[in-house]
Amino acid sequence: MLKCAQECSKNPSSKHLTFGEFYKFANDLIRTDCRITSTSPSTRVLEKNVEKRRGKFSRGMSRYEVFLGGSCNPTTWRTDIAIPELEKMNITYYNPQQVEEWRPELLEVEYQAKENATLMFFVLDNQTRGVSALIEVAHLAGNQRKLILVIQSYTQKNQIICDEHISQKEYEDLKTGQEVLQKLVERQRIPVYSDIKVALKSTENILREDLRTQDMHPSTATREFHLEPRDVFDKLDSDNSGKILLRETCLALRLLQRKNVSLEQLETMVRNLGYNLNGGNLDDAKIDYESFLRLMNEFETHQESGPFLDSAFLTCSSNFPCDVYLGGTLENTEWRETIAIPMLTLENLSYFTPKANGGRKQFTDVDAFAIESSYALLFVITGTARSIAAMAIAGHYIGRGANVVLCVQHLPEGAQLGSEVLSDRAIKDYNRGRMYLTDIAKRSGVSVFDEIPEAVESVVKKCAANRSRKYCFVTDGVRE
Repeated sequence: MLKCAQECSKNPSSKHLTFGEFYKFANDLIRTDCRITSTSPSTRVLEKNVEKRRGKFSRGMSRYEVFLGGSCNPTTWRTDIAIPELEKMNITYYNPQQVEEWRPELLEVEYQAKENATLMFFVLDNQTRGVSALIEVAHLAGNQRKLILVIQSYTQKNQIICDEHISQKEYEDLKTGQEVLQKLVERQRIPVYSDIKVALKSTENILREDLRTQDMHPSTATREFHLEPRDVFDKLDSDNSGKILLRETCLALRLLQRKNVSLEQLETMVRNLGYNLNGGNLDDAKIDYESFLRLMNEFETHQESGPFLDSAFLTCSSNFPCDVYLGGTLENTEWRETIAIPMLTLENLSYFTPKANGGRKQFTDVDAFAIESSYALLFVITGTARSIAAMAIAGHYIGRGANVVLCVQHLPEGAQLGSEVLSDRAIKDYNRGRMYLTDIAKRSGVSVFDEIPEAVESVVKKCAANRSRKYCFVTDGVRE
């Protein structure tokens, strides 16, 4: 594209582009399009960050073509496979696996090495927990870095990690973490490899031909969101009762219709359809799936017949179907019910709560759509669970530039999850992941808190500031 622009600039006699020049320029622009895949308002284009990163290569450290990230001790994939192959290809690399035991002060060293590398080559194997590497990859995928990822899936239920037999629950948590990471990465059109040598060959092609990672496998192109009413309803039916609250119905309609609808407007529609709202108590009112479908049809009918917004004022935050996404730890915790939801309800803020689904499917299309339709993302990582997938999702959307607030609590010494007592090594691995996530957040300017109420208060202030800044006047249902 730059070459095309230079060629066009050689024609001083005209201030215009010919059709042929425009056609060539447009094709080059499309081919080299490096935008993030989502155009949602909760994420931002990262070109400025990319340019900033290119311009601040660290003084005193050599520039490398490849950073060899991922699983470390006791794995030997770097020395056995990657380094010999890269040296044959005459590709320079940085190997972070130069110490027997990781220390917190290595965070800065590794950060500078990654900033000075052209391509991130990460291998997540099934012989280590690799929590920190998993979070790093999720962040890098969101941050538009050139990334090659190899995942060697956990396949044995009697998995041994660092000479420890892990429990069935830990195996499921680790496997879910890998599955969620793969979804996050592939949504950015980045292919995931299973063979290190194949991935290294792709690395050579990318570096030598100056390609994007996405160019290697066009079939991974991101598909458009298409939410089904049943999926959204089931996601909001957190207790599997077959019914959802009226305020949850309001959020579901916002997500499915991409239109703002207030609780009061929904109440009017419900009463017009002849439903009894438990004596008029909106907080307790619930509807089943069939009633939900009828409301959807009623809403669409209102939209087709003309605007039905009866309020003279509407906050611009309604451009976001939801104010706050309540992400983070899902297991062994009630921080949403006891702290976050009461505080948000008091401020009349809408929120979306992800559903655990028995520990699996922690990142569905509904979750992704809800995240990218929310003004603020609150991720609370408690010390009551491993929270592998939750930390990956948080790291990814920090990389995407979303409006994130983070609360991180470490696993305590001698931590017990249910009936399982974690080993010292396991606690160290999972807390290291928390340290990496905190470091990523702080470097990105994201607020990080130790206490949940403080984090929720920060989110409330963000939403209030947004509403006060962007108050819109509505005349006859049309924003001015």
